[in-house]
Amino acid sequence: MAVRRCAVSGNAGSVAEINVQPGAKLHDLLVSNEIPLAAAYLQQFPPPRAADLLMELSFEEQQLLFRALAPRFAAALVPRFPYYHSYVLLHTRPAEEMRAIVNEIDPADRMRFLDELPEETWQRLMEELSGQAAAPPVSPEAAPARVEESGVSPARPLRRPGRIYS
Repeated sequence: MAVRRCAVSGNAGSVAEINVQPGAKLHDLLVSNEIPLAAAYLQQFPPPRAADLLMELSFEEQQLLFRALAPRFAAALVPRFPYYHSYVLLHTRPAEEMRAIVNEIDPADRMRFLDELPEETWQRLMEELSGQAAAPPVSPEAAPARVEESGVSPARPLRRPGRIYS
């Protein structure tokens, strides 16, 4: 727990110690635009506690702070958030850093995160992680040629690897 020293009103020269909660300290650092210090401070906590502290901040503050975290530490936090929150926070980082973070996530946690994503979101993330641009929309006239090229029939949709279908 951080301690803040401040002068006590009415008692010139006396100093009182006030306990500052870690979440308040993070907020104060961010408001003071001390983002690197806030990131260093957060990274001193174990990932479960750091995730809780990050979630106590406003969403704008979370985004600022997540962008400043070391990729390895960010990877330890991602599985601790709801999948949609993780997805949005990941997208505050440049594509290369996003790939590094996803690669650093524990394999079981990474599979769980990816499996929780809705199909379209999962597909978009896979394209981003592979460095591919999203496929352009296909006109109805070009669809048969595209099916022949890809070998995928419209009657048989693509399946996500590792997912069990009935």
